[in-house]
Amino acid sequence: MHLNHSTAEAIEIQIPESFRGFDKHAEIHTYHRYLPHWRQKGATYFVTFRQADSIPKEVLIQMKNEADLWKERLSIEAPIQPELRREYDDFLTRRGQRLDDALDACHGSCQLHSTASRKIVADALLCFNEVRYEIYAAVVMPNHCHVLVRPFEDHPLENILQGWKGYTAQKINEEINRSGNFWQEESHDRIVRNTAHFQNAARYVLKNPAKANLSVSNYWAYCNRQKWGSPITSIS
Repeated sequence: MHLNHSTAEAIEIQIPESFRGFDKHAEIHTYHRYLPHWRQKGATYFVTFRQADSIPKEVLIQMKNEADLWKERLSIEAPIQPELRREYDDFLTRRGQRLDDALDACHGSCQLHSTASRKIVADALLCFNEVRYEIYAAVVMPNHCHVLVRPFEDHPLENILQGWKGYTAQKINEEINRSGNFWQEESHDRIVRNTAHFQNAARYVLKNPAKANLSVSNYWAYCNRQKWGSPITSIS
C-alpha cells in the first residue's frame, strides 16, 4: 500500500494507553553529546537519525554555529528555568524543521533507496520492539529515519540508538563493500510534549514519503502496527 497525502491524512492516529507526555514537574536528566539531550523517565521521543553525507555543508555550518551559542548559554544558565526550557524547545523545533527540509531534498548517496539496505534498517527497528522499547510510528527514507518511540525502563534511548545505528551501519557497509561512518554520529531527538504533539509527530511520519515525492518502492513506514512501502519486513 502506498502512502500519499490523502491516505496518510485518513489514517487514525490512536493515542496508546502507554503514552505519557512531558511532565514539567518531574525530574529531567541531561545526556550530553554535542548538544544536550533531555531525558525523562517514561517519556516518548521523536527521533531523527541520518546518513553522514545527507546535509549540505553550508547548512551544517549554520546549524553548528547556532548549536554552539545554545551550548554556551545552557552551561551558563544552569539549572534550566521553565522560560529558558520553552525557548530551547522552540529552537529545537526550528532546527528540526530545517533539518527535515534538507533531508527531504535527498542530498548525498541516499543509500536507503536500496531495498536491501532499507530492509536492514526496518528489521533492526522492529527487532526489539515491545521488548526494549515500543515504536508507535517509524519511516525509513532514502537518507534518514524518523522514529516515534518509548524506551522501556533500563533501556536508555541513547543505547537503543547506538544499537540501531551500529548494527545497521556494519551490515550495510558489508553489503555495499565500503567502510567508514554510515550514519551521522549525533541524532536529533525531542521529548513528545502531549497528545497533540504525539499525533502531529505520527502524522509527519506518515506524510514524509509524499512530502518527498517518493514512490512506493523507495520508503518503508510503520504505524499502529501497520506497514507501508517496501520491503515487506520479516519481523512483525
